[in-house]
Amino acid sequence: MTDAQIPIVKSIDEIDDVMARERLEGLVKEPHVLGVMIWGSRATGFGTPTTDWDALIYVTEEYYDNLELKDTIWLEFDESVEPKKLVIDFSPVSDAWFRQQIESPLDMDHFPYVEG
Repeated sequence: MTDAQIPIVKSIDEIDDVMARERLEGLVKEPHVLGVMIWGSRATGFGTPTTDWDALIYVTEEYYDNLELKDTIWLEFDESVEPKKLVIDFSPVSDAWFRQQIESPLDMDHFPYVEG
């Protein structure tokens, strides 16, 4: 690991960013949240201290089916710094979403399984 890299994160407890950790800790208490998968550069070892946190939030089918398209990506920024910094890039997913990804002929649709 170089000075610019950070350790691979495998659980919520290992997240050193307060905003991301508290958001995930709150989400796992929600009744419609069934699980969390951290993925992206923080899960693969390519992250840096300025990298955002990527997670798939596994939710019930009922909750997912009631989401509008605009609600399928959750972005949160640290506005205490200038320019503001993207901290959280989460997406709710369900069994139907996973089936769609698995059945897709496009390799790019399989990236969460490789990185998560």
